[in-house]
Amino acid sequence: MPNVLHIKKLNLPHIFIFIAVFTLFNAFSAYSKERLKKEIQRDIKKIQETPHFEKDTTYINLLHELIREYNQYNLDSLLIISNQTIKLSKAIKYDKGETEGYIIKGGYYSDIGEQDDAIFYFIKANLKARAINDTDLTLYSYSELAKEYMYKDEYAKSLKTFLTGIEIAKDSQNDKWLPILYINISVLYSLQKEYEQAVSFLKKALDVNERNDDQRLTGIILSNLAFSYIEIGNIENAKEPVNKAITIFEDLEQNSWLTYVYEIKGTIFLKKNEYDHALFWLNKSEVLHKNIDQTRYKIPLYLLLSKAYYGLRSNEIAASYAVKALEISKDLNNLENRDEILKILYEIKKADEDFGQALTYLEEFKAISDTINKKNNIKELSILKSNLEFEQEKEKYISDNEQKNLLQRSYIYFSILIILAFTIIIVILKRNNKIQNSLNQKLIENTHALKKK
Repeated sequence: MPNVLHIKKLNLPHIFIFIAVFTLFNAFSAYSKERLKKEIQRDIKKIQETPHFEKDTTYINLLHELIREYNQYNLDSLLIISNQTIKLSKAIKYDKGETEGYIIKGGYYSDIGEQDDAIFYFIKANLKARAINDTDLTLYSYSELAKEYMYKDEYAKSLKTFLTGIEIAKDSQNDKWLPILYINISVLYSLQKEYEQAVSFLKKALDVNERNDDQRLTGIILSNLAFSYIEIGNIENAKEPVNKAITIFEDLEQNSWLTYVYEIKGTIFLKKNEYDHALFWLNKSEVLHKNIDQTRYKIPLYLLLSKAYYGLRSNEIAASYAVKALEISKDLNNLENRDEILKILYEIKKADEDFGQALTYLEEFKAISDTINKKNNIKELSILKSNLEFEQEKEKYISDNEQKNLLQRSYIYFSILIILAFTIIIVILKRNNKIQNSLNQKLIENTHALKKK
């Protein structure tokens, strides 16, 4: 399953929600991961030399393992391998392999922006996983499906799907998936600007993950906490979790996550107007980005670098980074952050007294702002409807939980009453037995007395 979305430039919560799923698999250093890829390839080649290897479930599983390692660098391989494993699994009636194939295929369509197709395959995977009673794949498919609904702004459906997954994870005591679902649902609340709720779910995720001692997942949760605190405006509270996350990801050599936490650290310093410190962390992220093929995620980095250099009055360098961000944004036809990029370019050129260029950027800024506003107005109408459904779903969940708790308490009280009733009955029966035994003894004694007479 891919660990980075390629639909559009996503907000930071969208990035970390998707990568959270990938924490199910072991976290390795760059060297270890490369070694693992070679080991998997060697195992695949070895099994291909055996007769009828296509009918071997081990072969299908190895293909799935391989795609987990290569998905970040070759999107097309998702579709090719998923189609292959689905076909092979169907031929030998290997339901688990078929289900995972559907999840991988859904991930491919998600990454290319075909959300309806992605939802179709995630639902198909979910139905199959439930039919074969595979809890891990059921929770995996619920998580992917809920995220896809969220990306479509169908928040009510997303919430309901996440909550269903959480209930299953709780009932089955699945501590592997429960913290991941908590992380992902926190993003949903974050998008609703309910940051306190987001923080609450992240803290729950942290508590559950303590039992797993999964350091990579701990780092992810701490990163998300730092991001949430920044959104709330509580910069001081963001410092500790982001520092801990940096230590964890540096120890694990998780470069994709390091770029993210370095940018969070840089953002903290930018908000405090400490541009030298911001630049230190943003430059560290830039170095790592050179070896990561995620072009669209360079847009927010370059924008932050532009702001840092502009704050240091290095206008020429600031402009160069902003232009880079603008070029990538236009190449990818990506409107996210475009207005911010044009705004800082306008401010830089205005400060340089290059009024002609400043005017060009200002006009482009106004035009793109109008386009974004129109799209946002249409989107907000859709989101408003979804938000109303979201609130109704949330209230229903709370009400259902209250009823469930009430029912549980009723069962407890009823059980206590039954136990109490049985206790009373037993006491009465014992007392009656004692009286009856006493009477019987007296009757025997009287009988003996009469016989003597």
